[in-house]
Amino acid sequence: MCRYLRVLNAVRDYTLAMPLTYNQLEYLTMPILLDRLVLRHQYCLAIRICQFLRIPDAEGASRILSHWAMYKVRRTEIDGDQIAREIHAKVGYTPGVSYSDIANRAAECGRKSLATKLLDYEPRASEQVPLLIELKEDPQAMSKAIESGDTDLVYTVILHLKETMNNKVDNFQMKIRDFPTAYNLYLKYCRTQDLEELNKMYYQEDNFKVIGNIKVIESSKTTNIDQRIALLQDAAKAYRKSRVDFLTTHCEDQITLLKIQRTLDAESEGGYVGKSLEETLTKLLLARNKRAEEIRRAFRVSDKRYYWIKMQAFGELSDWIELEKLSKKSMIGYEPFVDVCLKHHKSVEAFKYLPKVLPANKVKYYVKAGRLEEASEIAMEQKDEHQLNYVQSRCGTANKTLVDKIQTMKQQLATKR
Repeated sequence: MCRYLRVLNAVRDYTLAMPLTYNQLEYLTMPILLDRLVLRHQYCLAIRICQFLRIPDAEGASRILSHWAMYKVRRTEIDGDQIAREIHAKVGYTPGVSYSDIANRAAECGRKSLATKLLDYEPRASEQVPLLIELKEDPQAMSKAIESGDTDLVYTVILHLKETMNNKVDNFQMKIRDFPTAYNLYLKYCRTQDLEELNKMYYQEDNFKVIGNIKVIESSKTTNIDQRIALLQDAAKAYRKSRVDFLTTHCEDQITLLKIQRTLDAESEGGYVGKSLEETLTKLLLARNKRAEEIRRAFRVSDKRYYWIKMQAFGELSDWIELEKLSKKSMIGYEPFVDVCLKHHKSVEAFKYLPKVLPANKVKYYVKAGRLEEASEIAMEQKDEHQLNYVQSRCGTANKTLVDKIQTMKQQLATKR
């Protein structure tokens, strides 16, 4: 009660003339008294009362400081720089006082310059940047967003700039280049959302290699064969300008392949378009189409690679006679022939090639074919205990006779050392 009486004495002073009784103050409540002092611009007295009565800052001093700052920005007779300095000197970084709210009030009063200066003191970029955008301070908004390290804020400014400069695309593309971080983020956005815009950005820089890459990506996304060919032709043209011969040739080869696939689809049941060269050759071989040899020559497929494709195709066709003919002059060894036969569960066919496997791989491939006893004998001939251990590990508990035999072989090797 004593504290309240001292407050009543202060407000009864002739300079204020608020002759309140204790009962009236009780009915009125202290927050309303403080509001009345604020309305009379008695900010200093209101803050002292808050401190004297130990009222929490959020309900007292911080709220009153905010009112004082908002009153201050309405005083047009005082220079904006001076007001900004005075507010910062008085308020500092008092919890509960928002510089963005004060700046917003300054903007509402038509004091755009003062609002911008006050926003320099706002520590929260999430409050700072949107208001700078409203004030049309786009360069400053972008700088603050980048400084904050918040990519969402940077994208907010980028998309705002793009929208406001919608009719001046070139201006936007030049403007964003002033901010390297924002420019890189915009390129990242375009790669996933707007390839056409990305193409324009790189075209301005004469970056034809990247333009070619974009065209290739676009071609991979379309299902229309004519459109795909057109995009690859554009890509080849861009690569030619950037003097990347390898990529130019690659695009031209892909265009040729697509045209061939289009013809093959027209002549057959389809399913060729979009396949790789190897898949196309495999499909032709499976269909026993003689054009496989012609296409192989057109694309200069190496003998060894084509040999491998044919071997796989004969396996898929279960044409074991042709596979055996092919194996007579093997370019790739005999291990792949065993693998193909085993893939199609033809262990009898696989056995034809097992004796021709390289000595270093024999034990492994005999085990793979399920011929464990012969594998152990080969390992013994090679006097290789590690290989014997490998065979033994594959025997399992059911094949105890072979396990014992291998154990005997290992003992024989040990006595010969």
